[in-house]
Amino acid sequence: MIIFLYGPDSYRRLQKLAGIQKAYREKRGNLSEEKFDFSEEECFENFKSFIANRSLFDKTKLAIVENLFGHDREKEIKKLLVSEIETKDFAIVIVENKKPPAAFSFLIKEGVQFQEFPELESAKLTFFINKEAENRKFKLSAKTAEAIANSFGSDTWAIITELEKMALMADAVLESKSKPEYFACINILKNSKSFKQKISVLETLLSDRGDDPARVFNSLSYKLTNVEEARALAGYDLTVKSGKLDYEEVLVDLALS
Repeated sequence: MIIFLYGPDSYRRLQKLAGIQKAYREKRGNLSEEKFDFSEEECFENFKSFIANRSLFDKTKLAIVENLFGHDREKEIKKLLVSEIETKDFAIVIVENKKPPAAFSFLIKEGVQFQEFPELESAKLTFFINKEAENRKFKLSAKTAEAIANSFGSDTWAIITELEKMALMADAVLESKSKPEYFACINILKNSKSFKQKISVLETLLSDRGDDPARVFNSLSYKLTNVEEARALAGYDLTVKSGKLDYEEVLVDLALS
């Protein structure tokens, strides 16, 4: 059996690989597993030996293969792989960041289990962000999810890192059994240089604490340090009062500035 995982989204690709490995370890009993990086010398010979050496003790074998394309023994590798497509007791999982070249086009044809992991965009990206937040036992507002998508784009590793930080903050709130102190959050929102931290704190204020967005905005104008800040907030206030934006949208914009 051959399983081919490919595409630029390495986070989702590696998550799928981890799921396959876990399933084989849990369900297949005795399992002989090994990883092969074809950018290393002698890898092909070691791979051939791994395939050939089967015994009663190794009922199932699992080979993880990467950096396969562009090898100088391309024809031999292709022949060996094709011969294993129908094998039931030996699984080869090939992991690459792009589509296969012509010589390996059989990897995305019938007989091979293949899955592509393209970069996520638009609704699919938002769904991914919300789903990963739910997996970490918290929910995002629509505007916060949108802000994360706008900030990190299709960089799923960066998105996951940010969600992990937010999950830690959510856990801290639950463990304390009390709401975070309002003005401590405001000070972070006003003074932090990290827009990631400011987005997290804003989520705490508006979702966890349930503070009124207008109150949060007005609190930011207390003890301003310079005229430029006063003018900026006055401009935002005028935008809200003219009906072009609401306070929550303004706060998200401020957190990302």
